[in-house]
Amino acid sequence: MRGIQVIMDDPQLATGLATGCSVEISGTLANSPGREQSKELQAKHVSIVGPADPETYPLQKKRHTLEFLREIGYLRPRSQTIGAVMRLRDQAEMGFHRFFHENDFVKVHTPALTANDCEGGGETFSVATEIPAGVKADPLTEFFGRPVNLTVSGQLHLEVLAGAFKRVYNFNQSFRAEPSQTGRHLSEFWMVEAECAFVDKLSTLID
Repeated sequence: MRGIQVIMDDPQLATGLATGCSVEISGTLANSPGREQSKELQAKHVSIVGPADPETYPLQKKRHTLEFLREIGYLRPRSQTIGAVMRLRDQAEMGFHRFFHENDFVKVHTPALTANDCEGGGETFSVATEIPAGVKADPLTEFFGRPVNLTVSGQLHLEVLAGAFKRVYNFNQSFRAEPSQTGRHLSEFWMVEAECAFVDKLSTLID
């Protein structure tokens, strides 16, 4: 997360630099006398690869609210908050995969489009097709011949696959159509699910 401090003895090297610039810097990597970092880059050459207008560049060196970051979706990955979340998600996902592979699970992909409502809540997103003008058809059954929805869980598919591979897991997107705008409800999210065959003791499941 932390960047590296660049030291410039020549003020001319900083000409045109502003928050948001993309730069290429070469110089000497040296031990830093400062307490905030162990190394610093003593610049000999600085070139601006992509300039940024300091008057209009919206992501400045200050705290920005999540609401504001949502308005600049093309820049928000550069913010420290979103950057930290993305790195955390990356490490968490790799940790899941390592754990399951070390315990002899097979990763499988369960379908996002399904006719199943795994949990029976009925809060699913229906998948509809666009029907050409003048054609009489039901957009909810035209393509598949029956109603289809976005998955709420891959559990039913995993239970079938566990009969072949004994231990299976997935890490797939799930969708919930619950009409709630609170922070506890998401319409789209990623979920880890696992199924094991031959588990006959509660202690084994807990372990």
